[in-house]
Amino acid sequence: MRTLVALLLCSAVTIGHLAAAPVGAVKGYVKDGTGAIVPAATVVLVSEDTRLSQRARADEGGYFQFLHLPPGRYELTAEASGFRKTSIRDVLVLVDQIVSLDVPLEVGQITEVVEVAGGVVSLIEPDKSSTGVVMDLTLVKVGQGPAPAIEPPYQDGVNLPPPGGAQQQLAVLD
Repeated sequence: MRTLVALLLCSAVTIGHLAAAPVGAVKGYVKDGTGAIVPAATVVLVSEDTRLSQRARADEGGYFQFLHLPPGRYELTAEASGFRKTSIRDVLVLVDQIVSLDVPLEVGQITEVVEVAGGVVSLIEPDKSSTGVVMDLTLVKVGQGPAPAIEPPYQDGVNLPPPGGAQQQLAVLD
């Protein structure tokens, strides 16, 4: 019984840790030039930083997804029988963001490659209701000299506390 409780506790801690990991995702549909779905296309996502790759197969509705991705730049490639291979570079994955994109395949020989240039960033996520923040940790310098004095807000000569009535301390980043 103790072993079962310990196992459940360890599982809960592990799941909680994975849920809090700083990751993003890429999802979308593979379509042809007319906008029709291309089922069973092979989609490959390669990290431009580490060159590690993940492979997925679009389902019968042309849908694919890559979950739990470390933030960074990726190259997405899609191919299907009877279509030219399409490559999209600079797909930017941010923390707690889902990049949604449709991959267009053009009819042609498999040996031909269509490259889509320019970065891809998803700014609107219609099926997600959370927000995320990207912070460059190289900008945060802790313990680098004294913090400057912060003047309280004044209005007509009266010292007003911040909303909620509590004084707050702010850190200044160089």
